[in-house]
Amino acid sequence: MFGDVPVSSADGDPVPDCPHAQAGRIPKRGRMIISASKRTDIPAFYLPWLIKRMELGWVDVPNPMYRNAKDPLKALTHVSLLPKDVLAIVWWSKNYGIYERFAHKFEQYENQYFHFTINPRRSDLAFIEPDVPPVDEAVRQVGFLAKLPGGPDMIAWRYDPLVFWNDRTTGEALSTWDPEFFASMCQEMTQRGVTKCFTSFADHFLKFRQRVRDFFPNIELRLQTDQETRDIVGEMHRIASREGMFVFPCTENDMAVYGESDGDNPGFMRSEGACIDGRLFSDKQKLHTASDSKMKGREDCACSKHLDIGDYVTQECGYGCMYCYANPNHRKFVKQTQASGNASASIGSE
Repeated sequence: MFGDVPVSSADGDPVPDCPHAQAGRIPKRGRMIISASKRTDIPAFYLPWLIKRMELGWVDVPNPMYRNAKDPLKALTHVSLLPKDVLAIVWWSKNYGIYERFAHKFEQYENQYFHFTINPRRSDLAFIEPDVPPVDEAVRQVGFLAKLPGGPDMIAWRYDPLVFWNDRTTGEALSTWDPEFFASMCQEMTQRGVTKCFTSFADHFLKFRQRVRDFFPNIELRLQTDQETRDIVGEMHRIASREGMFVFPCTENDMAVYGESDGDNPGFMRSEGACIDGRLFSDKQKLHTASDSKMKGREDCACSKHLDIGDYVTQECGYGCMYCYANPNHRKFVKQTQASGNASASIGSE
């Protein structure tokens, strides 16, 4: 289609056998931070796929903004996975059990950073995050990750997101904020050397609202009140400062304004956190350079520049989290739609 593939580049490095190389359009970026992934749970469901891509040395990632572009290469972003081109891999997951078996495959990469989402597992909250591992298993996995070469400083616990709703049956105003759980997890994390926690409020994306409307008729989503924000931040600060945990708000200025820590002491921070902090990997990296900050609702993102290698469509996450913006047609909801005969309950449009 594009002609012969050159054997090597001008500097002598092998050229990958990929569409961009065949067209002579491989971008020159320098060493990049790879995010794997905010679009899906790669460690839990797509790790064998990623290992195969690593062996090839590259991956073409669908660009959601140009999925229907006439130029097929514009719809794909070429990402080198060669260790020499990867400054760090930043992982995102709710289950590192499979990663534990294949950790040795990633030893060739200089830096790895692990975001681990662990939210309350109470039975009355099971409908929000079905199928995720129990807390004790998640904590055990944290212990494994803490023993990797990067140590616990390369792990962040995510109590994220906090969801708020009204129960139409009882009239109660409810949320996933659980101070006892937060205190217990702070203790579990700090005992293993993990001292960073990220949190945020759930955004009411269209897919989220549709899913709640179609499958959770007793729930009425609501936004947190200013008083709730103040109270939650204050309680988080008191618990975190006592337990030695630093809590960072993710793109949440409304939370940061109530923070009480200047960053030198444990507690809730007074400024936005950088979930991807390139300064951990290189003194040349800067904050507030991620493309995420150009997205509506994420203007406060403080992350460093990075490339995400997941895909919303072809790599659908196996978890059916109620609040997810990246998982429109999870089998849980598709089966329910078919069983109920409600052909109009399509939650994949936005």
